Amino acid sequence: MNQTLFTKLLILIVSLFFLQQWVVEKSHGFTLLSIKPDVAYNLEWEIDPLPHEEMRQVESILSQKFHYLTRGGQAYVFVSEDGEYVIKFFKQRIHLLGKYFFSHKRIDKLHAKSHRDRMSYKLAFEALRDRTALIYFHANQTANLETNFVLVDKVPIEHQMDLNQYAFCLQKRVVPSCEYLTRLIQEGELDKAKEAVTEIIALSKDHLEKGIVDGDSRVLYNIGFINDKAILLDAGQLKRVNKDQYAHLHQVKIKELMRPLTLFFEKNSPELATYVKEQVDAL
Repeated sequence: MNQTLFTKLLILIVSLFFLQQWVVEKSHGFTLLSIKPDVAYNLEWEIDPLPHEEMRQVESILSQKFHYLTRGGQAYVFVSEDGEYVIKFFKQRIHLLGKYFFSHKRIDKLHAKSHRDRMSYKLAFEALRDRTALIYFHANQTANLETNFVLVDKVPIEHQMDLNQYAFCLQKRVVPSCEYLTRLIQEGELDKAKEAVTEIIALSKDHLEKGIVDGDSRVLYNIGFINDKAILLDAGQLKRVNKDQYAHLHQVKIKELMRPLTLFFEKNSPELATYVKEQVDAL
């Protein structure tokens, strides 16, 4: 190989590397491959079929374009054009090369994580649907969705997708507690903020009384509001417990949940911080 050809190849390789890095940074790591399911069909993840009218509503919502919103530890999140809904695509835990370079122990661990994520959302859909604003849950590859779905990533690039091939959940868009409460404080709506605190406690009690525990205690980001009603925004860390054996820990769990909320109010509204403490003590 002569020197000129070698130099050109080197420049090409370096250019492609930096292009790939730019795309990853620009897209927050999102590609269709990053959400392509990496696990086999699992009957445990299936939900009962929705009534015909509800299924038509789901397909109507999905006929809109969805635009990149954010990413979390479990999913990439996209918002509908009308701003009313979000679709969360579960992240692929094992990329193509990972199957060859990851140890069996690591692959098993990642598969277990994917299983827990999906089982958590299934539990939310079946037992807490009204408190999670979940509209649809799709964990396995299917052939029943009849919609031409268009997703717009962060770059922005449009992707035509067959949703039958992907794991996702569809949810009404929820305003995070941090954003909701900050707005109420800024507008001087302290009575409404107190009602919001009461709503958050009621939501937490509802979960516990049904024997469901949420492993995510970030109340300011994990819980949000729709029409002044508290909603579990992220349902990715739920699990069932024996509610009778867990009953004596309800107050402890709620106090733990409310701790970051108390700290938030201590910085932004001492009156509300006092109110939170009074409500927790009264449990």
